[in-house]
Amino acid sequence: CVTKGYMKDDYVHHFVRRTTKRAPIINRGYYARWSVLRKLMLQFLNAGSGSDDQKRKQILSLGAGFDTTFFQLQDEGLAPYLYVELDFQEGNQQKGCHHQPL
Repeated sequence: CVTKGYMKDDYVHHFVRRTTKRAPIINRGYYARWSVLRKLMLQFLNAGSGSDDQKRKQILSLGAGFDTTFFQLQDEGLAPYLYVELDFQEGNQQKGCHHQPL
């Protein structure tokens, strides 16, 4: 999606080495999901924008894969107090996340 210009992501190239050619409808589906989730997340982060409210906001991303939302939010100064990604060990290690066995 990024190489086709559907969205901008300055970090994905650190995690995905080679691109996969996909049908346009697949790229549009990825873009639709990304744009809706991003809009809802920004509404959540901007709601009650007092400093105390921002200090308590947390995001839990299940099955994060190669999602780079945390890095984007950090760049934009919008990162919540806590951002947790849960995924399989292999994906988290590639992103440099710490693995805590359950």
